[in-house]
Amino acid sequence: MTNFVKLTNNNDTNKGEPIYINPDHITAVHEFNPGGGFVTSLFSVFGQQWIVEESPAEVAKLFSQEKV
Repeated sequence: MTNFVKLTNNNDTNKGEPIYINPDHITAVHEFNPGGGFVTSLFSVFGQQWIVEESPAEVAKLFSQEKV
């Protein structure tokens, strides 16, 4: 069974919606400031990128806890 972590989507088209990500596929977590507020970007081994509301510290904490 795949373990997923529930995060909050911060992409313009799905802002505020839940997004479930498999932490085993994440290769990098990066925080940046796109004009006013910090957001976190997650990069996958498959070349995908997700923008989430949680900070890198929150993402790391959620990835290390029990998954959904």
